[in-house]
Amino acid sequence: MKQFLFLSIIYALSLNFNPVYTQGVMDTLSIYVKTRSIDNHIKVRWAPDHYRLWKAGIRHGYTLERRTMQRNGKLLTTKEQSSSLIILQKGVKPQPPEYWKAKIDSSDLVGIAAGTMYGENLEIADIAKGDYLQIYHANQQQDAQFGFGLFAADQSYSIALDMGLAFTDTEVAPGENYLYRVYLDHDISGIIVQTGVATGSIDHQEALPALYPIIAEFGDKQVQLMWNQEDFQTFYTSYEVERSDDFGLHFHSASDLPLVPTTSPGMNSQNMFFRDHLPENFKPYIYRVRGKSIFDEYGPYSNTVQGKGIPDPLFIQMGITGINEMESGSLMVSWEFPDSLNYRLEGFDLFRANKKDGPFAKVNTTIIPNEYRAFKDTSAKGTNYYKVKAIDIYGHSYYTFAVLGQLSDAIPPAPPTGLKAEINLNGEVQLNWAPNSEDDVMGYRVFMSNSIDGNYAQLTSFYTLDTFYTFQANMNILNEIFFCKIIALDYRENYSDFSQPIEITRPDVIPPIAPLFKKIKPTPKGVFLQWVTSPSEDIQNHLLQRKAAFESNWTTLLYIEKEASITSFLDSTGRKKFNYQYRILAIDEAGLKSSSKIFKSKPIDTGERSPIQAFDVAIDRRNKLIILSWIYPSVSNLYEFVLYRSKGDDAPLRTYKQLTLTSQEISKELLLTGTHFNFIDHELSMDTNYTYQLIAKHKDGGYSPLSELVRVQY
Repeated sequence: MKQFLFLSIIYALSLNFNPVYTQGVMDTLSIYVKTRSIDNHIKVRWAPDHYRLWKAGIRHGYTLERRTMQRNGKLLTTKEQSSSLIILQKGVKPQPPEYWKAKIDSSDLVGIAAGTMYGENLEIADIAKGDYLQIYHANQQQDAQFGFGLFAADQSYSIALDMGLAFTDTEVAPGENYLYRVYLDHDISGIIVQTGVATGSIDHQEALPALYPIIAEFGDKQVQLMWNQEDFQTFYTSYEVERSDDFGLHFHSASDLPLVPTTSPGMNSQNMFFRDHLPENFKPYIYRVRGKSIFDEYGPYSNTVQGKGIPDPLFIQMGITGINEMESGSLMVSWEFPDSLNYRLEGFDLFRANKKDGPFAKVNTTIIPNEYRAFKDTSAKGTNYYKVKAIDIYGHSYYTFAVLGQLSDAIPPAPPTGLKAEINLNGEVQLNWAPNSEDDVMGYRVFMSNSIDGNYAQLTSFYTLDTFYTFQANMNILNEIFFCKIIALDYRENYSDFSQPIEITRPDVIPPIAPLFKKIKPTPKGVFLQWVTSPSEDIQNHLLQRKAAFESNWTTLLYIEKEASITSFLDSTGRKKFNYQYRILAIDEAGLKSSSKIFKSKPIDTGERSPIQAFDVAIDRRNKLIILSWIYPSVSNLYEFVLYRSKGDDAPLRTYKQLTLTSQEISKELLLTGTHFNFIDHELSMDTNYTYQLIAKHKDGGYSPLSELVRVQY
């Protein structure tokens, strides 16, 4: 019996319009519209997004209108668009109950469509007895009735036409782009119904995509197909799966009903699944899938997938029962497997590795017969981990756990070679060496001494499996050098001789002599600093650094190379009235640092700030105003502008306006664009000479110089 996924309660299926449902009172409902250009006509589909709107459409009908938006690539004027308006259909309603009664035996979809619209007028139980109606009768609630009605329309364009939810526009012309509008012919009390709109043109006919990839998993007389439907949900509302059992010569539908996207517990909603029962195992079957749109179009077929049904794996327990040493260099591996299942077995393979987690290599060159339960490994190593693999006649494999087998051994490994060492400034030592060539090396131990011929202390409390080792050297010791050696040990705990010792030099950890400041003097131009550099011989460079009181990190003002003789610097970049800390760092060749004492200072603030630039005046006699404009670059700390004005030839300048800026808004009298300012003077008298001057004030008390005078006769 074929199995497939089917939607039990259909809400968001219709037209892929993603309708929105809310609980309680609904303020706004919508009509969603979609178009499809096919050959020389345009199909239009629409759907309401709620049960109440659906019922209102059945009772009162819809109006479909069209207007031309573009012609031959040119956008029409608003007047031309309005004059092109055509009412394609008005009062579009479903066909009456008598129409549906005459067609009711034609398909289950017709029965669903009729039942959802006229259920109280038709004896639906007598119409059809298919699976659709069984699902329908299981969901008598309003939303289920609404969902199944739209589902029927989605599965058949002709049914959508009969339900008053579709229209085919044949009066269309090449080179024209249309706007379609669908709206309800009657208001719903207390509800706003949004008109549905969509565009269409026969010049733009998009090909439907092929589903890809289709993945098949074959099992015992069954197969499960899977594909990603998320990428295709805007094109298809259902899918058709076809199967061939004659090597692709003929295909037939593998399901009597459409396959509809849905979400089931535990399944990935992005994927579609289809499970089919196979008549027999070991026979090849080929599958392909295609999608179906709401406009009764089938997309191209997907890739084909082929496979055969095979019986499920055996439920057995198997394991290695013994590993015994035979003649020198041989191990006999024994295992258990039910003799009663020999008829299902192809045979066995024996695998070996020198570590428990592999990698494992096959020991036998030909398959071990299915009646055998032991195999002799004549090329065994000192240490061996074995696994046995059983293969049944259907290709299923079964493995034992790995078990250790060892040969007798009294020969130690060779001393390790290739020992290298690196040590950093913190005294962290990284040792590396070449791996031993023996198969039975279990690990390595590391030893250290402060003299080449002294007593070596073991650093590894347990052997290390790696060919590297990291440890912390003691830096609080007078010996500049120390030595390390390595030994190897095998699984029988046979120890090698020591490797050749390696000499390691402890790094320099004594910082250089600190530099010192001779003079720190604040001036109006900045802070002048003078210093004496560190006299240490291994100095690499010096850094002059500064940090404000509110800052957490130091800023480097000057980088002084080793050979440079710079001993003074004027810091002109500090902000007025800011307290700064200064220091000089000396850095030696080992990267060690020492700092001078930290001194505090700040630039002398005279209060003078940046001057006003490009102060100018213009007259707008039509609007009876004077426009003042200027540029001021220091906007971030600006508080206000004070504008002075004199009226008449001999009148003195007086404070005219205080144009204050705040963090929230600029005064309505002042217009600001970046660093450009404009002030509009409305308070004017005819035939009067005006003189203006401007000054900028800052939040920290600073101020600009007075601007130049500008004069104008109004």
